[in-house]
Amino acid sequence: MRKASLYIMLIVVSALLISCADKEEEADEIIKYYNEEWIPINNFIKDELGKFTTEFIELDAKKDKSEATELIKTEIIPLTEEIVSQLENVNPKNKKIKKMTNLQLEAEIFLLESFKNIIKYYEGEMTESELADDKQKLDSMYDDVIEYQQKVFEKYNLEQSDEKIGNFSKLKKADEE
Repeated sequence: MRKASLYIMLIVVSALLISCADKEEEADEIIKYYNEEWIPINNFIKDELGKFTTEFIELDAKKDKSEATELIKTEIIPLTEEIVSQLENVNPKNKKIKKMTNLQLEAEIFLLESFKNIIKYYEGEMTESELADDKQKLDSMYDDVIEYQQKVFEKYNLEQSDEKIGNFSKLKKADEE
């Protein structure tokens, strides 16, 4: 009986140690993904799409929307397609990373459709209300990405550091300095 109890205790302790090691390994994978995949992609988004923001606002303010349409067709849509492609090429094995990537990928695909819908709006095929619905849905999708990331960061005791990579703070374990 004592041998059986000792054997069961050894199994439980071993399982706990293995799960702790697995959690540490998963945390390291998430940090690596965030710092080496997510940040570069999102820096690209912020920098490259950001270049067109002012220009688009100026063109959108004009009565003739042909230049704004051309900017969307020739610059913004191809750039957004490149972003989608970058996210599609992320091939994580970790389920949490896969979900983070898929949530952002869904948002970027919807962003691509939203840009196409702006052209439809200019052509009178969509209403301003429908365009506003797109924006609200897109904002909600991005909120879902951030919410899920925060949930994962909390579960693995991760936080953003003071060190930046471009526009974003690197991710680290909360107990690291």
